[in-house]
This record gives sequence, structure tokens and C-alpha cells, in this order.
Amino acid sequence: MTDYLAAFTLGLLGLPHCLAMCGGIGAALMTRPAPPEPHTAGPRLIARQGSQGLAMQATGEVANKTLLFGGGKMLAYIMIGTVAGLAGLLLGSMGSAWALFLRLLAAGLLFAMGLYALGLWRGPRQWESGALRLWQPVLGQLKKLDLQHNSHRLLAGVAWGMIPCGMVYSAMGLAVASGGPVQGGLVMFSFGLGTLPFVLIMAGLSTALTPLIQHRYWKPGAGILLMALAAWTAMTALA
Repeated sequence: MTDYLAAFTLGLLGLPHCLAMCGGIGAALMTRPAPPEPHTAGPRLIARQGSQGLAMQATGEVANKTLLFGGGKMLAYIMIGTVAGLAGLLLGSMGSAWALFLRLLAAGLLFAMGLYALGLWRGPRQWESGALRLWQPVLGQLKKLDLQHNSHRLLAGVAWGMIPCGMVYSAMGLAVASGGPVQGGLVMFSFGLGTLPFVLIMAGLSTALTPLIQHRYWKPGAGILLMALAAWTAMTALA
């Protein structure tokens, strides 16, 4: 339960990082215009649609995008967590020393993200920049998807969730140390729930949150809490 709470908190506290790292991609996916559909009903019927009908149609489109892009993103996290949990299980079966190492590694990654949030270390940004260069071909393929198809929207969400990110790496550390593939998947699912407000902000459904996460005390507070989670993770491992 502690791992799930830590992963959720990590996702929630990392919202400013999500906006900086993936805000452009998220906005591009959410706002890509739909091609105009041919009208076959004649001008009188079109005129009777009215602004209310058009507004309802636009709201439904936003909800559909949010569900599919966000669902694909969550699916990617669960897949990553399942694989990470399986890898951790295999390593942990080699001895208790490995299990302890994985737990301390998870604590170290949380601590590193705490330092990053406080502006005391830029290491995660360098990790992301290097990995993102390797991910560019995948991002290029996203432009070729026809996002009017639900399956393509879901696929784009999966690719979005797999973009290299320091927060995801830290959550993966918890997943690896969780004890198994099911637990690892649940850890990353919890992380995904924490990032859900970011998806809602990108869809324009939760704009009230934007001033909150951009508040000057959010990042320092997040850094302190992440370091506290790191300390707690380390202490439970050594207890």
C-alpha cells in the first residue's frame, strides 16, 4: 500500500514537470483539428442544429479524446510496471541482497527527483534529453496517425505514456521493487492516476488546477515531500 501511495503522490507532485516536458505533445494531440465532414442534409437542417447541438458535439469529442488518449497513457504505464515488476521479481529471487538493493534504488530515484524539484540537481533533465533523442522516430510516426479513429487515438496515448520522463523512471523504481508483475502494474496504475489532472488540463477540462500547480510553492513543496518519501522507502527497506 505504501508503494501505491508513493507512486500516486509522485504522479500528482510531478504535474509541473509534466506540463514542461509533455505539455506541447499533449496539446498537439488534444487540439489537432478534425477534418470537415461533408454535409448531406441540406442547409435548412444544418441551420436547425443550433449552437447547443454544436457545443454538445464538441464536448463529446473532447471527452472521447480524453478517455482514449488518457486510457492509452494509463495502459502504457501498466505495461511498463508489469515488465518492471517481473524483472524485479527475477532479480529478487537471486537473494535478499538484491531485493534490498532494488528498494534502495527506488528510494534513490525518489530522492533524485526531490532534488530536481528543488532545483538542486539537473540530472533528470539530462537523462530525459538523451532518451528523448532516441524516441524521436516514434514521435515522428505519431504525426502519421489518423486521430479521427479511436484505435489510433488509443495507440497515440500508449506512445505518449512511453515518452522518456524522470518521473516515470522514479515510478519504475518503485515498480521494480514492488515484488512482482501484478504489484508493479498496480504501482504504475497508481502513478497514472496521479498524473490524471495533467490529462484533464490538456483537454481543457480542469483549467482551475493550472494556477495551483504553477504556484511558486508547489515545486519546493513537491521536492520536500519526494525526499520524505525517499527516506520512508529507505527506512522500510532497512527495517
